[in-house]
Amino acid sequence: MRNPWVHEDEGVDTATSEVHQSHAGLLAVLVWVTLLSLSVAIFVLARSQLTMPSLDQAIAMLLRVFGVVLFVLFAMPVLLKLLRVSRLLTALVVVGSLGLGGGILLTNGYLFSQEYQLLGELAGREIQETVELLEGLSVLV
Repeated sequence: MRNPWVHEDEGVDTATSEVHQSHAGLLAVLVWVTLLSLSVAIFVLARSQLTMPSLDQAIAMLLRVFGVVLFVLFAMPVLLKLLRVSRLLTALVVVGSLGLGGGILLTNGYLFSQEYQLLGELAGREIQETVELLEGLSVLV
């Protein structure tokens, strides 16, 4: 079946494609200059507060980031195209994601409960200080 939006008999205007390529090049330069300037600004402004990880931690972090970038570049477009095609595959991915998230919550639930308890204690102290401040102000008024 032919795509009705594709017209193979029409020629491609080279002047228009050159304009688009020049805009893409300018956009790429803008993105890289912005990224470089932000990196330099962060490094200059936070020089004394930056902590450098050990060599093995830095290599592990770079490998993790590299793996995520490769997954996003290659696997995600294929997965998204497959999800558009198959409802069964979409349902399996959703159920698998929920199962994976539930498994993480079940195996590491104690971490979340400790964080929740810490946040509760901090909020309790803040509320208590606010109540004491309001009581002090009510006495003055």
